[in-house]
Amino acid sequence: MTCKVYSVLTSDGTRNADLKKSIDSLIQVDNVCVYFVNQCEKNISFDSDRVHVINVNKKIPLSVARNIALKEIYSIAEDTDRVIFSDDDGWYPSSTLNFASVQSEYIHVYPVYDPNKKSFFSKRKKIDKHSESRYLSKKELFEYACSISLNFPVKLIRGVFFNELLGLGNIICQGEESEFLFDIYENNTCKVMLYPHKYVYHPYKTGYPPKVFYALSYFITYSIIKKSRHFLFFNLIKLISKYTFAYFVSIFYGRKVYKDIIFNIFYGFSDAINKKII
Repeated sequence: MTCKVYSVLTSDGTRNADLKKSIDSLIQVDNVCVYFVNQCEKNISFDSDRVHVINVNKKIPLSVARNIALKEIYSIAEDTDRVIFSDDDGWYPSSTLNFASVQSEYIHVYPVYDPNKKSFFSKRKKIDKHSESRYLSKKELFEYACSISLNFPVKLIRGVFFNELLGLGNIICQGEESEFLFDIYENNTCKVMLYPHKYVYHPYKTGYPPKVFYALSYFITYSIIKKSRHFLFFNLIKLISKYTFAYFVSIFYGRKVYKDIIFNIFYGFSDAINKKII
């Protein structure tokens, strides 16, 4: 049986051509409804009655925008419906959205793929045309997935919202997606399936600024100390070890970027221990 798929989408108006491409790809499938949180100064509208616009008309953190849409969706969606989180510069093949609109109790994970660079986002798990669908453990889900790769049944996430002090637009610009997943796992028995042949398209981006590593280090450390999420301890050790090693290697090549990264990691670690920002 099929169900409705609710797409949570927001934009500040800086990528209008990409936004149009994203929405056009979403509404190509009849079962998809888009809840669009408009951060532009002016109101905006779309031709399709399946694009529901919520005009806030100011820039807000991504987690706040997504929560605004989620509140609307939770008020009308059936438990059997599904929710996806879309980016304004991402888009979908119809085959993925048709598959996403089939009723299922599983959390779906779809690979994020850049068709122009022919590159997958996740380097942790090799994906190729011979890969088969399989279950993901909780640990694999946290290592593998980002929000745009996930498709949730409403029954599992109803009433769960993003931490509005985390994520893009905040001082701690990482961690809201992981926190969201933690909250789901705390209240449910989750079954997660990876579908390697159902893609979400998105430009592949590299060269994250060192501040991102501050945020990541802060979030992991905070979660370990304040919320007893001890399996994240190994992620923190890997993060610090990887870039400490890279820093010492970079000394011979004069690359300042690793110095900035390692300092931000340790500052994030220190601030999370000594302060209570979140």
